[in-house]
Amino acid sequence: MNLLTRTRRTRPVTISAATDPADHRARVARLHTRTALGVDADTVDRLADRSWDDAVADVLATSDPSLDVPVLTDSSDGWETVATWWLERMADPAGGLAERMVWFWHELLPIEVWKVNLHPLLGDYLGHLRRHALGTYPELLEAVVTSGAMLRYLDADGSVASNPNENLARELMELFTIGRGNYSEDDVKAGARALAGWWVDDETAEVTLRAEGSFVAPLVFRGEQRRWDTLAVIDQLVHDPATAVRVAARLHHHLTGVDPADPAELGRWWSDRDLAVRPLLERILTSVDLGRPDLGRPRSGVEWWSAASSAFGLRAGDIWQVDQTGQRPFGPPNVAGWPTGDHWLRPGPLLGRAVLLNAIDYRLGDLTGVDDLDSAGRRLCVAEWSDATRRAVDTALADPALEGDAQSRRRLVTRLALLSPEVAQP
Repeated sequence: MNLLTRTRRTRPVTISAATDPADHRARVARLHTRTALGVDADTVDRLADRSWDDAVADVLATSDPSLDVPVLTDSSDGWETVATWWLERMADPAGGLAERMVWFWHELLPIEVWKVNLHPLLGDYLGHLRRHALGTYPELLEAVVTSGAMLRYLDADGSVASNPNENLARELMELFTIGRGNYSEDDVKAGARALAGWWVDDETAEVTLRAEGSFVAPLVFRGEQRRWDTLAVIDQLVHDPATAVRVAARLHHHLTGVDPADPAELGRWWSDRDLAVRPLLERILTSVDLGRPDLGRPRSGVEWWSAASSAFGLRAGDIWQVDQTGQRPFGPPNVAGWPTGDHWLRPGPLLGRAVLLNAIDYRLGDLTGVDDLDSAGRRLCVAEWSDATRRAVDTALADPALEGDAQSRRRLVTRLALLSPEVAQP
């Protein structure tokens, strides 16, 4: 199937049990690759021994992410330490759905290392994402928005009510909560005043709210006059019905590749559950059949690298090699995050993956037994290969120069499998 013609529309689905063991394993493999970042054939084998409902329940029973984030003591410490640690966590299949959710929140609430420019704040920010990844969105949003990393990234560090910077107020409404069309320029101006007063110490990375920079008089924000401060603004916006609709729909698309059939209904349902993440995950995974081959979406750069690293034990020489995929932690192109969808199937990102695979040292990985496409597919948890991919790999492996050279053959199989359409969009 052509990746670019796969359906992007939601239609009602009926989740039924597969009677053929091979078909059931293929469906479970898709469930695994669409809910975890690191892939593991043994996990698919274990899930395939269970019913579909039990396999979904197993995925949903994910543990909270590890909070053992490296601590950077000052801005001279390499931020790459935290980024590399995070990539290793994402490549660990044991992280399951929890690690995927941490990455999802980074895509929704991103910060950029050079703009933050105070490295100890990166670990603090990542800690918030991990601590609240499976909690509630209000708790997560409050923690991230008031973190030193986000305050610096969106220019709220040092903003004073007498002449506030409007960046944080605008992006909080446009990207993190209610979305365009649900606020006015007056709301941006009032919100900026209410959010003012935060300071981040360049030496200690300590975050404080200073009274002398805050606005203490009543404000009219979104049609209501009262004393507004940072927490009141966040609380008002995060509990607006539009926020539940937008965030729930985005998570739905992230996991399934399609929009919810009724975004407003899903948003109302989520609001009734206090915007708790685990119930929303359960609702999505039990109402959409992730075993269907026509669902799913293209892997982003980091998602693709997580699969490659976990399947073959591959390691990049440094964070900049991973950056060639078009994505790295703490490196969004702008506050809206990275492009989504078919962007990751365009020549630029795909060429970047090929360049990365050409540069890494395969001796540091484990290609044992990866002698043909099927053995590579088991490592990558590919549900099935297309005839076109099989023909392409068979043709490449027929090269007489590979005769008797098992290591070169394994490297070629690995590279071709990782650059296949089936891995680009599981």
